[in-house]
Amino acid sequence: MSLRVLVFAFIAALLAAAVPAAAHIPIPPGWQPERAVVLLRDGVHAPVPTNVPLEVATPWPVWPVPPGALTPHGAELLRLMGAYHRALQGGRGLTQTDDCPPAGTVAAWADTDQRTRDSGAALMSGLYPRCNVAPRYQADLSKPDPLFAPQPTPSCPMDFASNRAALLARIGGDFSSVLREYAPQLSLMQATLCPTALTAGRQCGLPSAAPAVQRGPDGRIIIAGPIAIGSAAAENFAMESAEGLPANQVAWGRLSGDSAIRNLLKIHRLEVDLAEKTLPIAQQRGSNLLSQVVTTLQDGHKFPGAPNIAEPVRLAILIGHDHNIAHVERLLNLAWEIPGYQANEVSPGSALAFELFREPSTGQLYVRLAFFAQTPEQMSRATVLNLAQPPGAVAVDLPACAAYARERSCPIERFVETAGRFTEREAAHELVLAQRGAPPTSATAQADATARIVASADALLKALDEAGRAKVQYPFDSSQKQRWSNFPSPMFQRTGLRLGDITPPQRSAVMTLLSTALSRDGYRKVTEISDSFEQERGLYVELSSGTKLFPDFMPVKVVFARIHTTAQKIANR
Repeated sequence: MSLRVLVFAFIAALLAAAVPAAAHIPIPPGWQPERAVVLLRDGVHAPVPTNVPLEVATPWPVWPVPPGALTPHGAELLRLMGAYHRALQGGRGLTQTDDCPPAGTVAAWADTDQRTRDSGAALMSGLYPRCNVAPRYQADLSKPDPLFAPQPTPSCPMDFASNRAALLARIGGDFSSVLREYAPQLSLMQATLCPTALTAGRQCGLPSAAPAVQRGPDGRIIIAGPIAIGSAAAENFAMESAEGLPANQVAWGRLSGDSAIRNLLKIHRLEVDLAEKTLPIAQQRGSNLLSQVVTTLQDGHKFPGAPNIAEPVRLAILIGHDHNIAHVERLLNLAWEIPGYQANEVSPGSALAFELFREPSTGQLYVRLAFFAQTPEQMSRATVLNLAQPPGAVAVDLPACAAYARERSCPIERFVETAGRFTEREAAHELVLAQRGAPPTSATAQADATARIVASADALLKALDEAGRAKVQYPFDSSQKQRWSNFPSPMFQRTGLRLGDITPPQRSAVMTLLSTALSRDGYRKVTEISDSFEQERGLYVELSSGTKLFPDFMPVKVVFARIHTTAQKIANR
């Protein structure tokens, strides 16, 4: 219990923050663009059928396409985004602006369902309307594409019971606290779906049964009950608004504008957070896609469906779903916010971009992340996008690279190392070693690991000022390493650094040190505890007038000292 509380407090403030939306995210002076890999969500579509029908008091609006299909308006929005990306990347010199690109230098790969394939076609028609550059996808549409919908493997069994336990552990074992904290949104949702005056006593709207974690038809985790129904309804309302439906057809005119829709979308965000961003689930579902991003950044010839020609891909686009981006976001601990949306919202047609740059003076390659999304107003009005009138765009920090970053960009070696912690390839390698009873690392690998730990500890110390270093660095034989407690101040007098007093880059350096020094399972456990604490803390901050479950008073002196001195001890052997 004491370690859990200490880690709760230690992790609470280690969240990345994106810069405010800006017209453009400039390239650092002198840097040259080499390649970009873009993860794109499918576009605005008609409501997707749910496992349980949405019983409502008033019929839903009539859509111009079958359930789940991309709408003509959604296709137009993607064409507008394609034209913007042509202007953006062409202006940077990555691709052509006014002419067709050389064969194979711009390529797209879409998931197998009709909506993502249509979304890819619409985007590419806006990107190069006269060049017949179409997205590719796997030939057998009856099978899931392992990039977007990976299936169980010996190294990644996707055990339902384990995933269910991990999800429930984040919320204290059941949904009682979640239902209490999201009661305002669930109540508003029920009143929107089924106003009392229109129901005539019949049961409709959110089910009264408690939420339950179940296995979906495709093997994925689903949360049955009022959260799932409320999430689907909130997503429907957002789609109605993005489609540009008349105000009296968006949630039947029962909500007071986009702000009310954003409030209800908190239910959708909760479902995605639990069902997709619980770390083991995100790793199982997102490691293949993240691995593909890394592979293509390193070698432009390695992109699915790319032609076998000498010219590498320079702009690679992967078209999937919101949960695909959510998985990658969780694995890399990313954060962004576009005006008009919730934090980390993946709106229709939005994209997470991985941009590769070269610094000519040194030849060093850097990876920078950015998120692009049309604002709600741009979507409903189908606003033409260009460099003078761009969509929302933010640079996105990579917390694990804070100590190494330049111009908010990560050296590619560090990026590859960070992403590699979550790829299936690494998990498979560890499983083989375990089955064979082989030692996990060689002497050379141990020396490399020691060097990385020492480098991470030194990077953390460099990130602090002199006063900060004096508070966290102690001799190895100091009694201070044994003096700690999880009791709050003033019950226990502390002399270390308080998390609330250090900067985001310094906090990121702490997380880098943890991820380097701890084992894979140890780091996962820390981040899972972080998830659980952030969920509870977020609920109180958001819905209880700022009350926090655990005030941010815990110091991190002991963690700093122990990890750093352990690294010193290993290095001195």
